[in-house]
Amino acid sequence: MLKHAKGVAMQNGKVVNGMFKTYNQKNDQTVLADTMEHLEVIVSGTTHPVFIIDENSREIVQTNNVAQADLAEGRLIGKNIDDIVRRPLLSSLPYVFFSGQWYSMGQDPFQFECRSLAKIALKARQNVPSAETIRHWKEMIAVLLNRLRSPLTGMQGYAELMLDGMKLDSNKKRIEKIQAGIQQLFDIMDEMESLHLISSKENKDEVITTDISAVVDNIVSKYPREIRASIKVRQPEKTGTFDCPPSDTEQILTTLLENAVEHTLGDRGIIFIDILSPRSIKVSHGGEAIPKPIVDNIFYPFITSKAQNLGFGLTKALLYARKNGGSIFLTENNDADGISFLFCLPPSS
Repeated sequence: MLKHAKGVAMQNGKVVNGMFKTYNQKNDQTVLADTMEHLEVIVSGTTHPVFIIDENSREIVQTNNVAQADLAEGRLIGKNIDDIVRRPLLSSLPYVFFSGQWYSMGQDPFQFECRSLAKIALKARQNVPSAETIRHWKEMIAVLLNRLRSPLTGMQGYAELMLDGMKLDSNKKRIEKIQAGIQQLFDIMDEMESLHLISSKENKDEVITTDISAVVDNIVSKYPREIRASIKVRQPEKTGTFDCPPSDTEQILTTLLENAVEHTLGDRGIIFIDILSPRSIKVSHGGEAIPKPIVDNIFYPFITSKAQNLGFGLTKALLYARKNGGSIFLTENNDADGISFLFCLPPSS
C-alpha cells in the first residue's frame, strides 16, 4: 500500500527515501521532471507491466518499460487505463486483457502531490501453462507418438495372426485381452495427438460468429434424458451469436459440460450454462470444492482424480480458447456455491 504522510512517501509501511522535495524554488518544468522521476521509482524494478494512474480521471501518468514495450501503439502516458487494460464484460474478476495476453491485476492506491493515484500491476496467471510450456509438451508428444505407433502396430498385427490360428477358446480370450490393452494404448495416443494438433497460432482473422443456441442444443442433445433435464441454459434475448468459430466453441463447451456432469452431486445436480454476452459463457454446477492441489494445476495435463483419465480435457479447452485470444477461469470453487468455469474472449475495444 502506498500512502502520503507528512511529506514522506511510504510503500507497504516503509519510507521510500527521496520521494518528496521542496519545490517552491523550482520552475514548473523541473517540478514535473522530478515528479515523473519519483513515479518511475515506484514502477521500476519489475518484470511485469506496471502503471500509475490518476484515480479520478483514470488517466495513465507513468508506466514501466515492460508495459510500454508490450504495447507498440505509441506512448501510454495520457491515455485512459480502461482503453488499454480491459476487463471482461459483466465480470468482477481480477483478470484483465492487455496487449494480447490475460493477466491477474492488483491495484494499490496512494497519495502523491495532493493527487489520488493508484499503482496497477499486471502479473501472469499462476495456474495456467505458458506458451513455452505448451510448446515443450507438443514436442514431447510428437516424439512419443512417433516412437510408439510403429511397435504397437506390429504388436497388434501379430496378435491378430495369433488369434486366427488359435483353436482353444481359453487361448483366444488371452489374446483378446492383449488386443484390448493394445487398443487402450492407441486410444491414449489418439488423445495425446488431439492435444498436439490444436494450433498454437492465434486466429487474428475476421471474427467468425456462432449460433450459440444451436451449438449448446447440439451438445446437450447427446446426453440421456435424465441428464438433459438437469441442464439449464440461461441466455439474454439479445445474445444470439457468440464471437468464436462453431467448432472451437463446441470443443470448449463440451469439455466444460462433461466436467460439470461428471462432478455434479445428487440433489444439487442442476447444471447452469449462462450465456453472459457474445464474448463470455459460464458453466456452473453444485458439488464438492475441487481440492487445492488440483486447483493449483487444473489447466495442466495429467491432473485428474480419475484413474482412467489423462486429465487432458481442461488443457485442450484452454488451448482452443487461446487459439481465439480467449481464456478459461475457475471463478467459483466452494462447497456452498459449487464450481463455475468462465470462458472469456478478449473484451471488445
